[in-house]
Amino acid sequence: MPSSPTAIALLSLAAVVGCGGHIHPATPHDPAARESLLLTRTDLAPGRHCEVVDPDVVLPPIESVLDTGAVPVYMRQTGFSADSGYALFSIRYDSAGEPVRARLIESTFADSLAEPIDAAIASALVPRPAGAPLAARLRIDLAAVPTYRLGKSEYCNPEPLVQRSAPDPRGTGLPIGSSTSPSVTIYKYDAAISAGGEIESVRFLSSLEPNLEDALRATTMKLRWKPAIDDGLPVSGHAIGSTVLQTRLEGRAVARP
Repeated sequence: MPSSPTAIALLSLAAVVGCGGHIHPATPHDPAARESLLLTRTDLAPGRHCEVVDPDVVLPPIESVLDTGAVPVYMRQTGFSADSGYALFSIRYDSAGEPVRARLIESTFADSLAEPIDAAIASALVPRPAGAPLAARLRIDLAAVPTYRLGKSEYCNPEPLVQRSAPDPRGTGLPIGSSTSPSVTIYKYDAAISAGGEIESVRFLSSLEPNLEDALRATTMKLRWKPAIDDGLPVSGHAIGSTVLQTRLEGRAVARP
């Protein structure tokens, strides 16, 4: 009986994930260059691709951020006692000019002194004029006369742990026959990544049919990521990824009426 081919769609889903190119310059790996820019030779995020935060923003004078005269007073009040060594902090100001972070990220002191010096520096930060938020690092080198320096912060975008997922099982078990070359469509999405590396939500950047969007989202949500790192601390963040949809048309012989 005469027959003619009929097209059958074969779907193969895979996820290709990434964060796009660096917008800001990458942080240097040379220890001397790191110390000059980030105030420490230590790499707080080894193996990660990190960026300098606000590289073109000129850091303000230390006096506009920290009441240096009050620091020794607050240290005594909190029970901190040391006359040598250094402490490195990650500090943040919001757009209202209010300090919202003073977090110790590296020091030469005993762990028992971390909380007292954290509290002392948080108390010594001074409000700034409203404007652009400030992200910086503050280093204190203790001596008979302490020295205070501001440096740049470092941010590492989320990075995928899995480059490709397994093919969608719905792409198996279809009739065997002549086929055309696969057709590949790439759908970009914005993923919210938790501090633990899980995908919390996915927003596709183009409109999709509901059933297709559900399938792509189910595949994407299974992926795991390395979380963003903000001055050495894992934090939640966003990343732009792409999900690939591969469609292959296979022919099946069907009887003509």
